[in-house]
Amino acid sequence: MVYIKGQKAWNKGIAGYSTKWKGRHHTENAKRKMSNSAKERVKRLGIPFKGMKHTEESKKKIGLKSIGRKPMLGKHLSREAKLKISKANKGRLKGIKFTDEHRLKIGIANKGKKRTEEYKIKSSRLRKGLHFSPKTEWKKGEMSGSNNPFWKGGISKEPYPFEWSDNLKESIRQRDRYICQLCGIHQDELRGFNRRLDVHHIDYDKDNLNPINLISLCRKCHMKTNSNRDYWINYFKNYET
Repeated sequence: MVYIKGQKAWNKGIAGYSTKWKGRHHTENAKRKMSNSAKERVKRLGIPFKGMKHTEESKKKIGLKSIGRKPMLGKHLSREAKLKISKANKGRLKGIKFTDEHRLKIGIANKGKKRTEEYKIKSSRLRKGLHFSPKTEWKKGEMSGSNNPFWKGGISKEPYPFEWSDNLKESIRQRDRYICQLCGIHQDELRGFNRRLDVHHIDYDKDNLNPINLISLCRKCHMKTNSNRDYWINYFKNYET
């Protein structure tokens, strides 16, 4: 029997047929026969499915049909199944670097998600006792202190002046309308531990508390300004003008 695209399945509409085999399982012999049959069909027709990619139209159709489906909702994998999945996935992502687009998608997907206390405890336990590899530890030691290309003589350890207060920092955030002046994110959108905007010294002088020399940045953007200082000084000075 040759299947023609669009034709109805022979068993469609037969009452009780769809539930007849529910809960039953194929024997190992039957599974082997079906597998061999499928392999022969692929060889005969020359349709190797491995490596084939869906068209954009096909992806959209699959996505629309998948909306609202939660096949694993309420189901729990056995410990044996979890171990098998873990072994199968081990090393698959090693050496793979995500694209900026991929990272952005992951960020959007995780945005606003709240972790349960149970999840936080489990995550903490998993990380407990983890150590850096000897190679990483060596790199950390080699790049610390005066060996680091961004070393400025230890000025980061110098204390801030007495006038550097929470009220001053809050006034700068208020002046900048609680918006990061580099990426444009609002303070209310920040997630994680750093839910307040940092206040950055444009000329990197801790003693210069002139409001013109202070600017609001999110932690991510603030970290960027730790390198290539001459560039950022000129950037923010031109930004102000």
